[in-house]
Amino acid sequence: MTRVLLTGGSGFIAAHTLDVLLKRGHSVVTTVRTQEKADKIKVDHEKEVESGQLSFSIVPDIAQEGAFDKAVVSDPPFEAVLHTASPFHFNVTDVQKDLLDPAIIGTTGILKSIKKSAPSVKHVVITSSFAAIIDGAKGSNPGHTYSEKDWNPITHQEALENPSNGYRASKTFAEKAAWDFLEKEKPNFTVSTINPPLVFGPIVHALDSLDNLNTSNQRILWAVQGKWKDEIAPTGVYSWVDVRDVAEAHVAAFEKPEAANKRFFVVAGFFSNKEVAAIIRKNFSEYKDKLPTESTPGGDYPEGDQFYETALKKVLKVPRRKSLKGMDGAEKTSAGSIPFSRPPIPVTVNFPLAPFLPNLFIEFINMDFRQEALGFVGKYYQQFDSDRSGLSKRFYADNSMLTFSKDNVQGVAAIHEKFTNLPFTEQLIHKIEESDIDVQPCADDGIMILVTGKLQEFGQPMPLCFVQTFQIKYRGTADAEPWYIFNDMFQIVWPAA
Repeated sequence: MTRVLLTGGSGFIAAHTLDVLLKRGHSVVTTVRTQEKADKIKVDHEKEVESGQLSFSIVPDIAQEGAFDKAVVSDPPFEAVLHTASPFHFNVTDVQKDLLDPAIIGTTGILKSIKKSAPSVKHVVITSSFAAIIDGAKGSNPGHTYSEKDWNPITHQEALENPSNGYRASKTFAEKAAWDFLEKEKPNFTVSTINPPLVFGPIVHALDSLDNLNTSNQRILWAVQGKWKDEIAPTGVYSWVDVRDVAEAHVAAFEKPEAANKRFFVVAGFFSNKEVAAIIRKNFSEYKDKLPTESTPGGDYPEGDQFYETALKKVLKVPRRKSLKGMDGAEKTSAGSIPFSRPPIPVTVNFPLAPFLPNLFIEFINMDFRQEALGFVGKYYQQFDSDRSGLSKRFYADNSMLTFSKDNVQGVAAIHEKFTNLPFTEQLIHKIEESDIDVQPCADDGIMILVTGKLQEFGQPMPLCFVQTFQIKYRGTADAEPWYIFNDMFQIVWPAA
């Protein structure tokens, strides 16, 4: 058990982080601006409050010098501080006062307070943002791979131009100030930053009204309110992550020593507002009169591709949410950055009206997608190696597409013929480790699976390296094989060494 100070406990990300901390058995003090906010958190955590596992500290204004001086003092003393308190909204009248000061002074202020009054603290984790990574002036920046090495080059003058610039600058300046503090002051604690893009997910904190919905989730609300009826708003940033994974990352960052003094760009994949609208339209017919149609303009992807690297899996090893198992837009492999077709965000998993979902879809979203995918891959290659003739009937359908050696075929009969005439002997062995498989749920009850493995042909001295991408769709547990392959692309990469 670790004694933890969590700032901004009534916030969207912090509320999920608090849940993770308490479930892991940590002792938590969380800061809030008012006693009223503390009382609302108490309602959801009565047991933890009564046992003393959770308590509160009131910090009315984090932008004030010395705001955290009292909050960082504890008996027993704190060992870790998770600083999530920072504004993310565009309801701004003064960029400096409403965005820059709270973010920058709040971050440097708590670091100063910890160094001065909490020598027992060994780890500090700060909620930063992809806004501190992306170069907003270059937009989607086709061809560039964003990673923790990138910094937003925004200037103070540019920050003051509008609230959007102001927010991005607030996260950039605050994070840079934290790293500068670490370098110059050489405190007794390490720093880690969590840099998520748009964060979607269920609301677990007290929400007085929909007007106070977190900024990322607001676009879902706008869609059902009819604000996209005539034209879908531009997506802006096309990458996303599940709030529950962001929370797990915050906790893992202080629990794992190897995460010290590192940035973590936590990302799940790509989405567009057009896909958000399409998923809502498919599953919530009661809003059809408010929603845009398939032909409504706007909200699509930009031209070009955008790839992402992340150290999340390498160091933090966060277990991915059911909606986020697997690949991060483009994972680094031995072949370099492999571009994936952009998987749509499964917003319905996090939609506040989930009780209205059809039963099959509820069954679908409650799955452990990675385990489902691993099970499918195991069965598929076992069938392939033992009796290739049974593949087409078991795993494909009449709408299935197979791309093999640049040849495209569709339908069970054509796929069966293709497998019958493959340029291999009848005896094959696929050599695949679990780490060779990346998984991502996608729209229409589906999962994207990327397999990078080796294929040993009988009588050949050297195996072949291959890449195979499946898009599988869910038929339901009533079928003998609940998943079928909608799209299958196979490519030999090179002979293995």
